[in-house]
Amino acid sequence: MRLSILLNIVLAGVIAAGAYLFFVKGKTSVSTDGRTAVMLTAEERDHVLTDMRGLLENVQGLLAALGKGDMQGVAQHARNNGFSNHKMPPVSLMTKMPAEFRALGDPMHSGFDDIAIEAEGIGDHDVIVQKLGAVLQVCTTCHATYTLKVEGSGN
Repeated sequence: MRLSILLNIVLAGVIAAGAYLFFVKGKTSVSTDGRTAVMLTAEERDHVLTDMRGLLENVQGLLAALGKGDMQGVAQHARNNGFSNHKMPPVSLMTKMPAEFRALGDPMHSGFDDIAIEAEGIGDHDVIVQKLGAVLQVCTTCHATYTLKVEGSGN
């Protein structure tokens, strides 16, 4: 009976440790520049970088539209980066990303949705610039904290 209880406690501990490593910590190491390196396959890294490049392209389009006073264009580029257009990455990729990395996506995507709502409503230029500044702060925080490395290589 005692052995059964002890085995159950050990098993629960192993499951809890595995869940922490799998869902919270992700697959990381310390980068040479002090940031947290998220360890991915080359294909996974390309997937994330392609997504980030798309986000940046939409920021550029948003700013170009804002400069022309084209609030419909601002809204469209913001929506492209919002939750409505967001596709969840594969679970295999998500489990490699630390929880803090994944958590930065929510305020970024919802921030772009807020920009679209503002552009479609009142369309106040200054409010949109302030909201974009807040979204870009999330991006800056992520890039200052994390880097993407290919598993088993120096990249």
